Amino acid sequence: GPYPTLKEMYGPVYQGITTGLDEAFIIDETTKTKLVEEDPRSADILKPFSEKEDIEKWATVSRSLWLIYTPANLYDIDGYPAIKKHLETFRSRLEKRSGTQKWYELQHTGAHPEKMFGQKLGFAKDSVNSTFSVDKSGDVFSQGGLYMSESDYYLVALLNSSLFWYLIRQNSTKKEEGVYELTASQIENLPIPDAPGLIRGRMGQLSDYCQDTVLTRNDLIK
Repeated sequence: GPYPTLKEMYGPVYQGITTGLDEAFIIDETTKTKLVEEDPRSADILKPFSEKEDIEKWATVSRSLWLIYTPANLYDIDGYPAIKKHLETFRSRLEKRSGTQKWYELQHTGAHPEKMFGQKLGFAKDSVNSTFSVDKSGDVFSQGGLYMSESDYYLVALLNSSLFWYLIRQNSTKKEEGVYELTASQIENLPIPDAPGLIRGRMGQLSDYCQDTVLTRNDLIK
């Protein structure tokens, strides 16, 4: 086509983390506080976490969830006794998961999970409408979230436009209740038109403004 693809301009799209047993690895703020009080080192392997329901158009909305972050071959669980004790209660079910991971490790973290820890462009894998936003929280995404490490506000403005949502819908699998399933390769292959500097800058500003407005609205609702 006449335009370069999103992947050519911005790089690959990655998928979030698969735990294999969410109730063992995803914890709330109260449990997180308890684990850190029991052993301060627990904080080293606890990461803020977003599920697909938290990824909205223009913003990722935190619900104060945390992920016990134990990718394959990175940590010795004996160095984190409070977290080991928490995971032990799920041990028999954790050992039944498919894959070669140890019982206390996450099932799948993808090629470059560390790219999630900074600012990124994220979106939900299954959605009724576009959910693209620049995620500044550094949250780890569940497998229901997709992301790329290049967080360009101009690109977010394009992806959240009605034209691009039309293009995305044409190449997506439609599921029940009007939900579309997006894939990394499909988003990577979207044609991305460039724009003159002034227009590109203005679209980026408006995209940033939309994001701030949504975050302010959510703060008021809380």
